[in-house]
Amino acid sequence: MRLWTPAFSIITLISFLIGLVQLSLSTNLPLYVVSVYESTTSAGAMVGAFALAAMLGRPFAGQLIDRLSKPKLYLAGTVFFTVGIAMLLDQGSLTWLVAARIVQGLGFSLLSTVAGAMIADVLHPDRLGSGIAIYTVTGSLANAMGPVAGLTIAQNYGFPAFFKTILVISILSILIIPTLFGQKASPSHLVSESSPEPIAKDLAQAKTAQGDWRHKITSLIEPTALAPASVMLFLAITYGALLGFMPILARTKNLGSPGTYFAIQSAAVLAIRVIMPFLVNRLPTVRLIQLAIGMLIPALAILLASRHPGMFYSSAALYGAGFGLAFPLMNTVVFERCPPQARGRANATFYLALDLGIGAGTILLGYLANWLQLEAVFFVALLIAILAFLIAPRLLNSVGQER
Repeated sequence: MRLWTPAFSIITLISFLIGLVQLSLSTNLPLYVVSVYESTTSAGAMVGAFALAAMLGRPFAGQLIDRLSKPKLYLAGTVFFTVGIAMLLDQGSLTWLVAARIVQGLGFSLLSTVAGAMIADVLHPDRLGSGIAIYTVTGSLANAMGPVAGLTIAQNYGFPAFFKTILVISILSILIIPTLFGQKASPSHLVSESSPEPIAKDLAQAKTAQGDWRHKITSLIEPTALAPASVMLFLAITYGALLGFMPILARTKNLGSPGTYFAIQSAAVLAIRVIMPFLVNRLPTVRLIQLAIGMLIPALAILLASRHPGMFYSSAALYGAGFGLAFPLMNTVVFERCPPQARGRANATFYLALDLGIGAGTILLGYLANWLQLEAVFFVALLIAILAFLIAPRLLNSVGQER
């Protein structure tokens, strides 16, 4: 079964374009807010509002994806995301910026969740791991190119030109998506969805949930994804610290270019994913995840202690390798453990943890940076990485993830 089918190629391309927009925006908005509104707390709120909005939309996105047309939902999410980008052209108050980020977050929660489910649909089960690894590499390329390109445009031509550029890219994504209409899922997925047993199970669960608000809430979450999602929650807080406050730290202490930092980080992600198949075939999954998290600890410690560009950029390489390895491993575990008819809900549960960690974590860290010093943000992130390193084996082994 070939990997690069038309559907897989189109989804990968669109995800790259959207990732380019989102990652360049996440890097530039904190700098924009600090320079225009002179508020470190609000810089964290820009990242946090987006992630919290995405978090709130994830469970409902998962429910919709498992019931409605995925390509049409993909288009709807991308349109909503693009509307949020267009709102940035009207420079207004901080409240308006937060509103724009909320609109973007809601759109992104739908488009990114459905994209992951569609990738699982179009891939043959034997190519699932390698397909997801390649799919996440496109995110790494966007991470490498987006911040550098975005900072270059903003510095040379101003933030209005930057906002217009990413709006054009978002509109291009909208124009490409209709080519997915009519594309079919893989045979294995269609068989699983048409099987009467899971359908009967879903109907029984729906009947049980009627009138019981607790069951209605828990029906939004896929239980098989809870263990990797819990680990992802901790890692997302450290990632949110980098997105929201590393550019400010770099400029405040004259450590180096934030764009170069993200470029090095992304290069490390690409490098680790090239050798990822070799590692997966030789190490148990849980141990490999712990190894990945273990790289985040010295990365954050070096960043915290950085006094010159050499230390600053070495932190980027370590963090990129660690996070770049941990994320696809746990995302693959999610799809391996969930039933095919629950892929949307499982992916939503996993990304819900990512959004919660980045959103709530970044907002709280913003207040911490305002009350104390900026270094306190990365000290807390370091402690959280150590905690994740300690609890990951127990969480993942408890559900039989190690192989």
